[in-house]
Amino acid sequence: MTSLNDKIAAGDIIVIDGGMGTELERRGVPMHAETWAGAALVEHPDAVVDVHADFIRAGAEVIITNTFGASPHMLEAMGYGDRAEAIIRGSVDLAKRARDQVGRDVAIAGSISTMAAGGDLSDPGERHSDDEIADSLYRMARALADGGCDLIALEMMRDTRCAPVAMQSARETGLPVWLGLACTREKDSGDLVAFDCPENRLVDTLAATLPLEPDLVWTHNSHCTAPHHLKRPNAISLITAHIQQVTRQRKSKILHH
Repeated sequence: MTSLNDKIAAGDIIVIDGGMGTELERRGVPMHAETWAGAALVEHPDAVVDVHADFIRAGAEVIITNTFGASPHMLEAMGYGDRAEAIIRGSVDLAKRARDQVGRDVAIAGSISTMAAGGDLSDPGERHSDDEIADSLYRMARALADGGCDLIALEMMRDTRCAPVAMQSARETGLPVWLGLACTREKDSGDLVAFDCPENRLVDTLAATLPLEPDLVWTHNSHCTAPHHLKRPNAISLITAHIQQVTRQRKSKILHH
């Protein structure tokens, strides 16, 4: 992690792996109705190792565990609730196997999403209570940390209810936390909104999560640079502005104390 942290501090480019679920599906691994690619942790673990290894060979410096679709509340819906923590810890072991197999040192990020069982990204609360989501995210973050990942990668954070809970759960592990945001342009206004959830504005998600102090903020699964909107702020400039604003507010509070 030292060399990775040095590169981040220097503003260098960091190469992250590609989409695990998409690649597993391309290789013929069946996707599960409740957990999408998460089922492969139990049903096709060797395929998960192979994809991790190929991403490392392709130049990835950070590989992300196949747990985007494997939170405890999703595994419960699949019938693996009593094994949830073990499966999540095992996802880190699969990433380590790939790293050892290739023989190149890479960082392992433990993935956390707020996706509901059945693949609903827009509103997990429609199927799971807030308390269930909070408990699940906390257990997941703890299991990933216990498994030995180097950092937590929050993926596709897009709302103001579940995203802050995921952020807090990740922070409590003591590991570095990367806040992943997914956004797009709203068709009519051109405003930046959550990917597939146009009712959620990116500025609101930022306001709810940045005060919890992620170590790094990144965008993915985002479409924010359409030519006819180039005169409007893009995701990077908007995120940067909000980080600067939160930093100024924090310094102001310290000075007032």
